[in-house]
Amino acid sequence: MRRSIYSLAFLLVLQACSASRSAGVARVQAASAPPPPSYPSYGPTSVPGSAGAATGAVYGGAPAPASGDYDKSVAKEESVSEVVTVSTSDTSGGGSAPTPAAAAPSAVEPQPNAQEMFDIEARISIEVEKVGDAAAKVREIVKKHGGQVVSDTVNDQSGSSAASFTMRVPSRGSEKFLDEIGGIGIVRNRQVTARDIGKEFHDAQIYLNNLMVTLKRYEEILAKAHDVNSILQIEREMTRIRGEIDRVKGDLRFMKDRAARATIYLTLFTQQADTTPTFDPKAKVYPGARALHFADFRGSKGDYGFLGFGLSIAASRYFSVDVDGMRRMSSPGQGLDAFFVTIGGEFYSDFLGAGRRTFMNPYIGWRLGYARIATDGSAKDEMLVGGTLGFELYKTKFFRFDAQTRLMGLFGNKDVGGHFGVQSGLQVHVAF
Repeated sequence: MRRSIYSLAFLLVLQACSASRSAGVARVQAASAPPPPSYPSYGPTSVPGSAGAATGAVYGGAPAPASGDYDKSVAKEESVSEVVTVSTSDTSGGGSAPTPAAAAPSAVEPQPNAQEMFDIEARISIEVEKVGDAAAKVREIVKKHGGQVVSDTVNDQSGSSAASFTMRVPSRGSEKFLDEIGGIGIVRNRQVTARDIGKEFHDAQIYLNNLMVTLKRYEEILAKAHDVNSILQIEREMTRIRGEIDRVKGDLRFMKDRAARATIYLTLFTQQADTTPTFDPKAKVYPGARALHFADFRGSKGDYGFLGFGLSIAASRYFSVDVDGMRRMSSPGQGLDAFFVTIGGEFYSDFLGAGRRTFMNPYIGWRLGYARIATDGSAKDEMLVGGTLGFELYKTKFFRFDAQTRLMGLFGNKDVGGHFGVQSGLQVHVAF
């Protein structure tokens, strides 16, 4: 009876020792498990504790969180302690079976408020006279301010001249840069935005620190693990965390660059001429009327004076046809005593205004034609050659009023021989 009691007591002691050893192993494993990191909101639109933070909470049940939404991966990281089982003792030696690792509280404390970091973007459109010259000036200004031309496109063709630039310049001097760029032409549009990314950068740094802590704890656990399944599971998690670390580092580099250099989009263009067709009437001919005086100098045969009128039709200032009829001032009879048909033209002087003035445009010209003059009752046919000196007293697009004098030489009259005459007059032409 006494031996049976001793045997029962010995079995109870062995059972108590085994339970104590299992509890010790569980405490070691719980202390070795990685703590769930504290995940700040990452991005201007994420709200801690919102419904979106629970997306992908079950490990392996959803894709990795998108860039800028780091708060959505909170539950996924925290669930690692529930699915990873680590064996730190050899079960063949009589030790207890592995137990799930317990989660530890986060060791990362909240940091002070993030400093201001501004992502500056500007869009500016400038009207210039010559796109090619303005584009060269833009490149000089960018170089002067220590910037970089990322994109440069110039289309300087007839009827379609434009250029576009994408530039990165130091943020501190971006305002002076924009003012200097605006001086190359007329600014038609300017838009500048500055987005504060300081909190987003700060949250990303916190998230990166937590990922680094989590990775380090996994490395410590991996060094103690012996079970193949546990090793594979830990390495899978470490691979995912390393990828997340690389992504966050890339985002931090991107935000640093955006804060250090402003991004400026510039468009240069020329004012296109209005191609809408307009009605611009042009004169085909200029019909006109003339009031005349003709003095005929015949030497020993006498001198004669004539008064009359004429008709003129001019295709331009350079060519006209005149028909003149005059009566001798002392003629006792009826009808015309002198009849001229001439052709000719006039020319302006470039040194005297080239005919562009409204008043007093001088010109000279030539005349050639036929003359029939009667002085003693009988008319004689003669050939006429002469020159013209005149002034446009007044001229518009539709009307011109002239005063002119023509010096004429007349040939072919056998009774008189060669002689000359001076014809003076006023004439008016209208556009038709």
